[in-house]
Amino acid sequence: MKLIKKFLFVFFLGILISSCSVFKKVEKENTITVNFKELSYGTCTTKTIYTEKQKNSPSGELTLSNNFKLIEQTNKIPASLGQRFGVEYILQSNVTTDIIVEQVWIFPTSIKNEKGKIYKELRYKAEKPTNDETYSVYAFDKEFEIVKGEWIFQMIYNGNLLCEKKFYVE
Repeated sequence: MKLIKKFLFVFFLGILISSCSVFKKVEKENTITVNFKELSYGTCTTKTIYTEKQKNSPSGELTLSNNFKLIEQTNKIPASLGQRFGVEYILQSNVTTDIIVEQVWIFPTSIKNEKGKIYKELRYKAEKPTNDETYSVYAFDKEFEIVKGEWIFQMIYNGNLLCEKKFYVE
């Protein structure tokens, strides 16, 4: 009987401790504050790390890259195949961690891909570091993606708009 009591005590203690750690994690996530600090924007180069399938993207792909290098700080973007443009920033926070943000690229007019599917925007979630330089870039990898006009980049965290940046593809 004594062995069963010890087992139950250890079992319930384990549940109590794990419940407390889950509560602290949720509590910590709810206390994270994030502010967007723009460092630069414009045409750039990046180095592709890998490409993954992205069904809600006009090209059908999402490219992950590194080595952001600003070519020219401008919001006027040449309408040419291979062109990359975007924003370099720091997500300033009271906690240094990785967070999930929603990134949105709103197109000036609809983009119709090779399969005839129409897109008004590209919307996806991305993991971004806080308190460290990072960036978000759009690349014209396919001819049909090149749409002239006002392109809008937005970043959203926990339902709050952190950034809205306009580019003019000419």
